[in-house]
Amino acid sequence: MSTPGRKRKRAVRINVLGWLVAVSLTGLWQVAVGLKWIDYSSVPDPSQIIRAAGGLIKSGELQSNISHTLLITVISALLAALIGTITGVLMGLIPMVRAYLTGSIDFMRTIPVVGLFAVVVLIWDTSASAEVAVATYAATWVIVLDTLAGVHAVRPLQWDVAKMLHLSRTTTIRKIVLPAAMPMILIGYRLAVVTALVVAITAEMLVNAQGIGWGLIKESQALQPAKMWVYVVVSGVLGYLVNLVLVRLVRLALPGASVVGSK
Repeated sequence: MSTPGRKRKRAVRINVLGWLVAVSLTGLWQVAVGLKWIDYSSVPDPSQIIRAAGGLIKSGELQSNISHTLLITVISALLAALIGTITGVLMGLIPMVRAYLTGSIDFMRTIPVVGLFAVVVLIWDTSASAEVAVATYAATWVIVLDTLAGVHAVRPLQWDVAKMLHLSRTTTIRKIVLPAAMPMILIGYRLAVVTALVVAITAEMLVNAQGIGWGLIKESQALQPAKMWVYVVVSGVLGYLVNLVLVRLVRLALPGASVVGSK
């Protein structure tokens, strides 16, 4: 039987081997560029990228772009959570709603998000609203499907308990359905936030001239490869940290659940 201390140790465990590989690859990159094994003007060495990052931080540009991307991600994820959870619960509880919506959802979720950029620009112009619209659209479907799966996972015995206690439909949803479906719903939320982040960065590259995506494109067009690589690295680090935080939050909300997700 594990003690609370052991659980805490597992919670803060660091993947030493994984970090060692990352550091080794970074060192190899530095050596390869320094010795001209990789001799491309668009591929600077890590030390140049670090210096460029220092300049962007000093000017405040990097912090401003990160803040914009994170704000769009949070707004989009919250909207997706609201729309997706309500839709998924309704589809799971009402067969008629499921029959009417399943075909439409299967069609809409297969549309490439990039193909919708031109549509949202016509409606909202090149603005933050257009960015939020496409990020919300992309993030909603995983929540719908995971919520639907969670509602379907409610056991017959739980429905029998609700009937035996003469619970109303609203109380049944609040006290029986949502708690039972919460593991799947939370996994949907985690995947939706990461999806919203990826789509937000893509939208900034093509639709809205703000944020991390726009910074990447701007520095590329200005022939500043070191600054461009700063935004590439920041995109990856930000995605990693967002996913890491969300995994930890889900584990705190559902300790011991086997469906929490990957590390």
